Amino acid sequence: MRTYTRSDLDAARAAWQDFSHDWCEYRYEAAAVGILYPPSGTKWDEWTDPQPTQRAILIRAIRETPDAVHRAIAGASSWSGVIGVVLQERDAMAAAVREPRARPVRRKRGMPTATRELLRAWSEST
Repeated sequence: MRTYTRSDLDAARAAWQDFSHDWCEYRYEAAAVGILYPPSGTKWDEWTDPQPTQRAILIRAIRETPDAVHRAIAGASSWSGVIGVVLQERDAMAAAVREPRARPVRRKRGMPTATRELLRAWSEST
């Protein structure tokens, strides 16, 4: 694990000042696994940009799939790693939605035995 100096911590804290409250828990989780600095990008970056920044990708994921971001941070060592895991999960969810679902198998059920016997007895009597 990398060792940080006091000036690294101060620089990272200053870099996080431009981030909204949405980032708080993710910021602390990331710091716990050694990701001290925030993702690249500005608060004006959009997911729909031709080449979205790390920040744009992650804020969308935080708002749409927060659990995926938590899982990704736990096993990552960089924001790029977090993004890779989040995008893989998103693609897997999209594939699952597109995948045709198997129709439930309906068993053909015959008439209950008592009903069959009653019908047989009635048909024989007429």
